[in-house]
Amino acid sequence: VTIINCPNLKSLPPAIKCRSISIYMCENLESISTKVDVEYDATFGNMQALHTIDSDIKCKSLSIMNCPKLKTLPDELTVGFVAFDSLDLVDTLPRRIHFTEENTHISIVRMKSLVTFVATEWTAEHAKGDRSIYINGCPQLQEVVDLNATTVNLND
Repeated sequence: VTIINCPNLKSLPPAIKCRSISIYMCENLESISTKVDVEYDATFGNMQALHTIDSDIKCKSLSIMNCPKLKTLPDELTVGFVAFDSLDLVDTLPRRIHFTEENTHISIVRMKSLVTFVATEWTAEHAKGDRSIYINGCPQLQEVVDLNATTVNLND
């Protein structure tokens, strides 16, 4: 499912189950409260009005980027890879991320308001695999707690 440049889109159906989903440039979509069950990739980006994502999201790869009004992310995610990029108002990341892949990666880039990164409740089904965390361009970040990762890369 691909939804691009639909300025009048204001809501999504209560549940979406598909192989992959991409939603970009839907200027009036303010929240995503849909149960998203995707076999592969879920990507949400370049949405100026989006302020809340509070849905149950399950996918192999999740990317959320360039949503300047987004303040709320789901409390819990089930993913293999996750990337957050240019979410200026988000100050808290999901409390629980269940990783479904042996090798996992978290990328957190250009999150201007992120103050604390707490990974204590982030779990992996396959605890023996590689777990990497990349954090860059988070000027307010003051504390990183209990990463439990094999590779950590922190940059300014």
